[in-house]
Amino acid sequence: MLTAKESSDGVLYCAGIGEDSYLYKYDPLNDTFINISAGMKFDYGENFEVHDLAIGNDGVFWLASSAGLLRLKNKNIEKIYFDELYNHEAVAV
Repeated sequence: MLTAKESSDGVLYCAGIGEDSYLYKYDPLNDTFINISAGMKFDYGENFEVHDLAIGNDGVFWLASSAGLLRLKNKNIEKIYFDELYNHEAVAV
């Protein structure tokens, strides 16, 4: 894992490396992390990494990644377009 953040409702999330294993939610009842990574339908390059994340009060995840800025909402992930960063790595949200 490369980063960990706590949501406003006290849930811990961790992000890191892997096209199918980049986002996890902590389950305190079972003392384990649950993979909540969504499948990507865009080119994310080789060696996909999430460097940073932010969690909105609306449940939207913003991910700074090796594929650029991503938004994860309702189990759908999309690459966010803006001129300065599109198709470039994002290291912080």
